[in-house]
Parts: sequence; C-alpha cells; structure tokens
Amino acid sequence: MKFLFIIRYGNLGGTEKATLDLIRGLRRQGHECAVVITARLKALGPALEAENIQPICLDRRGGTWSTYMAICKLSAEIQPDVFVQVGSRFATTLAAFASNARHKAYICHHHHQGEKSRLNWLANYAIVSRAFDSLIFVSDWLRREAVSLNAAVKTRAHVLYPPVTLKDPTTDATRSSARELLGLPQQAKIIGNAGRLMPVKRFDVFLRVAAKVARQIPQAHFVIAGKGPENEKLLLLAESLGLTDRLTWLPWQENMESFFRSLDILLFNTDLEAFGLMPCEAAAYGIPAVCSIIEGGVPEIMPSRGGDYCLGQHD
Repeated sequence: MKFLFIIRYGNLGGTEKATLDLIRGLRRQGHECAVVITARLKALGPALEAENIQPICLDRRGGTWSTYMAICKLSAEIQPDVFVQVGSRFATTLAAFASNARHKAYICHHHHQGEKSRLNWLANYAIVSRAFDSLIFVSDWLRREAVSLNAAVKTRAHVLYPPVTLKDPTTDATRSSARELLGLPQQAKIIGNAGRLMPVKRFDVFLRVAAKVARQIPQAHFVIAGKGPENEKLLLLAESLGLTDRLTWLPWQENMESFFRSLDILLFNTDLEAFGLMPCEAAAYGIPAVCSIIEGGVPEIMPSRGGDYCLGQHD
C-alpha cells in the first residue's frame, strides 16, 4: 500500500520520532511512504533522508489556503491508498476531505490542555470525525480525553502506542565511551532527563529532587539535555540549590543514544504527558526510570514494576 504522511512540524521531537519509527515499520512490511511537512524543514529532514525518503516541504507561511491547495495537488499526484495526518492543522484536514485515498487516518500525540482552547478542540473534532475514518491516539488516556470533547470520536477511535525498538544492552565500555563523549564523570552515579525546558515538563521538580539526593549520595551527578523558555529560570534555581558543581547541562541531542547509555537512572517529571517517550526509550536501553506525572498515559505504558516507578504526584 502507498501511505502519504502529512506532518505538521519539521523538527525531531517526540511526535516526529514516533512517526519516523512508524514509517520505518511500514516500509519494512513492504509499504511505500511519502512525507509532506507543512513547516520549515529542520532535523526531521536529514532523519528522513537517512531512510532514503525525500520529504516535501511546504512552508506554512503560505497560509491555510495555499497549503490546502498544495496538499490537494500532491495527493492527486501521489494517489495514496492511505492519507495520514499527524497533528492538528486545519489545511490538512480540509485536504483530507478532497483526497481520493481509500483510508484516512488522523494521529494525535498531544494532550488537549494548554496548546489550544477548548472551543478550538471542539471544532477540531467536529471536523476530523467526519474527514477521517480512523482517529488514532497514542494512549488510552488521550483517547478518553478526545471522546469527552466529542462523543462522535468514540466509534472511530483507536489506540496505537508509538513503537519503541529495544537496544543492545549497555556495557561498561559503551557507558564509559558515552560519558567521555558528553563530558560526564566516569565514576559517578548519573541521574538524568532530557526534553524541552518548559513549565509543564517540571524540570524544577527534577532539580529539587536532585538537591535532596545530592546531600545523601556524594557520588551522584545529574544531567539535563535540552533547551527551551525555562533555561534561565532553571539555571538560577540550580544555583540556589547548590547544584552548580553536581549538574551538567547538555544542548538538545539529535541522537539520544550516548545520553541514555551514560545514565544510571532516568528521573522523569511532568504535569501532562500524552505518551511519555523518554521513559520508554530509557527502558529500551535497560535504564530504570522513576516518573512523577499528574495526568497522562505514562502509567499505561510504564506501570510500577520491574524496577520502574510511576507516581501520581510530584514528591
């Protein structure tokens, strides 16, 4: 079958990584996949090219109407069997109505709080429940949230957890190499997390826990990889907690392998998380995880067993 993926953003965050893994899996099964990105092409471009996929980039500055027309034209040229929209964008949904694809799927990775207003989400599901025959959510928590917004979603809703590939076990040699590459202390017990530094991700909780652990475990060292609007605020908090010499800040990591292989424990804190790719990726490398999350699908995927702990509060 021929799949046409319309992806909203061109970076390589959790949504894009999960979509890339889905595309890899489909191609291994013999399906064809074409990819259109409706934004400026960033790290997702080289990642797709490494898979021998040449993405088509539509700069979203063109506006809704021009984007709609461009997607309609591409869909008519490619003639996909399956039209797949990743993320919420009005122009793509309109183009789904016009597509002749036999199947149309809408994939939602994001929770419905904060990014858009409730009215916006109500309008979104009123339209997508008519444009697509399958509405795919990355956790059951997210599916239930969407159904609460529009009951029509229920008959078309499916849960498809993003695929996570198991990695070779980390050895002393690969851990040492990873730590050397990232400039991390070789003999420390390293606790880390990574992601966009924004309020909902609660890196402030990570730092406050780190301060308590640091007082009890002299060999503990902490690492945060990422960037975002909370950078300066978190730097000041770390300094006030006395963590300056016990904490390493890393830039955004396009390839997370060295980061995960350097860790002893992942500490993941968030108020809202539709899926929670970080704990799952850590598990794929055999890294135990401690998670605190107020709402989201992480407990479905990472129950408190086998060395991983998922808490319903920030403690």
